[in-house]
Amino acid sequence: MVNNELYKKSQEIFNSYLNNLGFELVELRIFWAQGLFNIRLLTDKPRGGISMDEVVNLNRQLRELLEKEDIFKEAFVLEVCSPGADRSLVSKRDFLKVYGRRLRVFLKEPLNLKIELEGVVEEASDDFLFLTVEGNTEKVPLNIINKGKQIIN
Repeated sequence: MVNNELYKKSQEIFNSYLNNLGFELVELRIFWAQGLFNIRLLTDKPRGGISMDEVVNLNRQLRELLEKEDIFKEAFVLEVCSPGADRSLVSKRDFLKVYGRRLRVFLKEPLNLKIELEGVVEEASDDFLFLTVEGNTEKVPLNIINKGKQIIN
């Protein structure tokens, strides 16, 4: 079991280091398994689009950082990953990353008699996603969005 203090310290170190390099920490998981700490980071660029070379370099750099900081006294395995272009989008932050791109939004309840919308992201606020759908702007409440998926051609 990973204590809260170790998790918070790791999160602070990763956030600071990644932000200084122009990346962001999307998700951090730390767990104990098979006699060692397993550290999994999802990282991305603020507008999305991290490359495999960047992931490999970050893995090496973050391993060196962890060894220097010496916060994990036991052996550890570090895994740095991209969240993937096809991941589900659910928050304002997620939708802002795909500004200007096409996506399909799946709704929890119908909006204008539709349960799915496909369009281009124009804006995202704290409460709404604005999509251009067939030439019209749709104002979609974030609280009725189940998930969004970027359309990758």
